Amino acid sequence: MDLLRVLINAIRSRFIRLFGRLRYLFTPGYIRTRVISRVTRFFSRLFDVRPRNRSDYYTIFRWQISRKLAFLIVVMIGVLSFAYIYTAYIRGWTRTRGEDIRTYDYDSILLKFAKGKVRIRGRSGYLAFEGAVRGGSCNGEGVLYDVNGGVVYRGNFTRSMYEDQGTRYYQDGTVWYTGDFHENLFQGTGRLYRENGSLEYDGEFEAGMKEGEGTLYDTAQKRLYEGSFTLDEIRYATLLGRTATELNEAYGGEVVIYDGDSVHVRDLREIGVMTLETADSDSVEESIYKVAGVYVLRNHYRTHTGDCDEIAELTEVFGDPIYQGISRITLPEALSIRRLCDLDSQGELEEAEVSTEEVYTEYSRVLSYDQDYEVMLHTYSRDGLIYTFVGKPGSANFAFYYLVREDMSDLIR
Repeated sequence: MDLLRVLINAIRSRFIRLFGRLRYLFTPGYIRTRVISRVTRFFSRLFDVRPRNRSDYYTIFRWQISRKLAFLIVVMIGVLSFAYIYTAYIRGWTRTRGEDIRTYDYDSILLKFAKGKVRIRGRSGYLAFEGAVRGGSCNGEGVLYDVNGGVVYRGNFTRSMYEDQGTRYYQDGTVWYTGDFHENLFQGTGRLYRENGSLEYDGEFEAGMKEGEGTLYDTAQKRLYEGSFTLDEIRYATLLGRTATELNEAYGGEVVIYDGDSVHVRDLREIGVMTLETADSDSVEESIYKVAGVYVLRNHYRTHTGDCDEIAELTEVFGDPIYQGISRITLPEALSIRRLCDLDSQGELEEAEVSTEEVYTEYSRVLSYDQDYEVMLHTYSRDGLIYTFVGKPGSANFAFYYLVREDMSDLIR
């Protein structure tokens, strides 16, 4: 019995010492001391970059770099990178309308790996974008904001560009354009609005300009012109050969008709165009007039590379002129000059005297005009059309131009 008691006491004393040892090893003070000691020794060895022998160097070309120093630099870069990524990760979470949305700076490395709905801050910290991203760029539905918080664009993005359906806004928040986009430009079908909110154009676009079929509206939302457009302007050549009825169907704005005996000149005032109409020789009805010439009251000619407002630029576009010289004006030229003077956009031309008698509203009879008035003409041929640019003799510019078909050019002068 005494022997058993002695054995039990010996075992108990062993377990008590073991338990005391374990309890000591797991005390916070001991753990802290051991960890600090090990970390201190690690960093002491890490920062001790003094090479001991030749094997402690990397030889790169003529330079020798300490292995420990290189290792230290790699470790420091890793630590700093981890700290940056962790900080950006934690800072990137925000809660908006009950949704968890990551927020990134526009130049954040993490943005390149983000996918789904995010927010992106601009350079000065404002909210620049909210929407879908993929592959480091805006892809999918989203909203682009300006520095003041106003919406710039709302719709679909592809590679951070406006693409497919979307809406573009003016700075004050008014809708500018809604419809199809391609690489940030209006392309496809859409509706263009003025800054006052009125609809300007409804139709087809290409490369940010009116191109194709569409309808132009005035500020009162009244249909102004319906037809073909090119390079953001009416395709004036499509007016050639139209009858008065067809013109009335296409043009819905203010009009004044001038009767010059055998010809009519129609002033389509709200689109800056005059048409010369002559009797249709192929028609059995003598009262049917068709457009023989279109007079565009603009001092520039638009091309794919920009506007030409000098004769030298026109020659680069059309080639050498087929006629160049001084000529006395015709009736439509006289009426065009007078209209430009009314608009104060005649350039260097002086007003041409034209005497008219109003028969009734929107219809006048021409009694006479200054047939001694001289202008400089520069005439070019292109794609079956004759273009004549009218200006002051000796000037390098022009005030307006008109176009006719080559087979009808003899009816103009």
